Amino acid sequence: MGSDSEAEKSHLKDKEKEKKKLLALAPIAKPLAGKKLCKRTLKLVRKAAEYKCLKRGVKEVVKSIRRGQKGFCVIAGNISPIDVITHVPILCEEADIRYVYVPSKEDLANAGSTKRPTCCVLIQTKPNKGELGSTEQEKLKAEFDQVVSEGRAVVALRVPKAAVNPCNSATHPTSLCSHRSKTKQPSCKASGQIFKEFSTLLNRYAFLSLKGEMGCSFSGLNALYDAVNGGGDIWINENRFRIVRQLGEGGFAFVFLVKEVLSDSSSASGGGLAKKLKDPSRLSGDGTYALKKVLIQSSEQLELVREEIRVSSLFSHPNLLPLLDHAIIAVKSSTEGSVKHEAYLLFPVHLDGTLLDNAQTMKAKKEFFSTVDVLEIFRQLCAGLKHMHSSEPPYAHNDVKPGNVLLTHRKGKSPHAILMDFGSARPARREIHSRSEALQLQEWASEHCTAPFRAPELWDCPSHADIDERTDIWSLGCTLYAIMYGVSPFEYALGESGGSLQLAIVNAQIKWPAGPNPPYPDALHQFIKWMLQPQAAVRPRIDDIVLHVDKLIAKFSN
Repeated sequence: MGSDSEAEKSHLKDKEKEKKKLLALAPIAKPLAGKKLCKRTLKLVRKAAEYKCLKRGVKEVVKSIRRGQKGFCVIAGNISPIDVITHVPILCEEADIRYVYVPSKEDLANAGSTKRPTCCVLIQTKPNKGELGSTEQEKLKAEFDQVVSEGRAVVALRVPKAAVNPCNSATHPTSLCSHRSKTKQPSCKASGQIFKEFSTLLNRYAFLSLKGEMGCSFSGLNALYDAVNGGGDIWINENRFRIVRQLGEGGFAFVFLVKEVLSDSSSASGGGLAKKLKDPSRLSGDGTYALKKVLIQSSEQLELVREEIRVSSLFSHPNLLPLLDHAIIAVKSSTEGSVKHEAYLLFPVHLDGTLLDNAQTMKAKKEFFSTVDVLEIFRQLCAGLKHMHSSEPPYAHNDVKPGNVLLTHRKGKSPHAILMDFGSARPARREIHSRSEALQLQEWASEHCTAPFRAPELWDCPSHADIDERTDIWSLGCTLYAIMYGVSPFEYALGESGGSLQLAIVNAQIKWPAGPNPPYPDALHQFIKWMLQPQAAVRPRIDDIVLHVDKLIAKFSN
């Protein structure tokens, strides 16, 4: 009797676990593997991991798909927030790669032989390196084919026959259609089915809101609708944007290319973003923008994002990237039960990349910007910084570097340069009265100012000092060097045995490229040395820099 009771308890416990997993599923988790297919899929993941035929995590999976690699994608259905993986199924469909959801990121991690919860994996039939033995290859291929075949059957079962025909724009509203011409699967559901699923989710959402378990907002409700309707749309306040593709990612931030979605009435009346923006020059001609999404994990991070939004709104200048709109929303974590936040920041898009991208590409080709282009790009950065330094109170950017400069190439002209990312910008002037304050400043700088471009006084701050906007002048000098040669003037120290980046910076030990035919005149080298003076008190200010660069442009243009 006792053993029967224990078995029953164990069975009930397992059922409760399964129930919790299903409750934690994101609404986009379709097609979802059933119990048997899930078991087979995780077994295949385990074998692929053993044979080193597995790509783990969103970054690796996306990179592999974009490189044209094939396989079978397995996605965890309980990822929160869901935007982390919403682009993965779209990429799979465009690349004709089958995919299936399994309920748990923890189970997926366990099968993939890793301790960290895993968002998604790409199973391949050939190892990342080397070759498999013929027996292992045959076993893996057989299991792979079986799982893919069963996954295909799940997709066929979940799509109603009524949805097979492509949408008819005359009878089927485009706002309800997620049809993608590139996909081979039917992707357009009947209107009634969409509203049925949406109503179910909406009722659940409203129930949780009434219980105080989820922040209910206009953006949140639209996010739910879009999850049922195929995903890919984001609302920022009252304006809707469709994700075109991901442009980049780093840390807890993702950058997407988005296109504004306007209703017929909004288009006719000049509504949407056009209604919100006071300066029409900031509007995109084709409706495309850059959207930065930040996953906020703590109250400290939330305050930093709010400060970035506040500072970004202070400045309006052609060489400073404007913040067009923003929203911060509360998101209920389905697994932890806590409320986190997501921030959405909308900017103009510049698809020619950063100064860093361009400089590295040119360095690899052994090409250089012309002297005039170097000076014109630099002059524009100075103009943007002068605007910040001239505000009341003066602001320092604190992270001037090639990676924070966007370039737009123009026919017959030097590239247009725009300084971006005001996450580190703060009032420039600060008095240091004690060792404790000096150490606090150094600690802050180590987190917010990129090391190879950081001023000496932020590496080794005196106990009594006046810090001002000339920290940016040092970074400008390093950036001018990088425009010319593709790297900071002090990065060489990182590659030397026993080298110290801090010592190289504090002592201003600049290393110039060797060679009989330097690509740039000595006047530019002297200009850099003038900015890279270790003592901030004798370093020039931005007005001095602007005057000097204008003289150099006049000299070398002729």
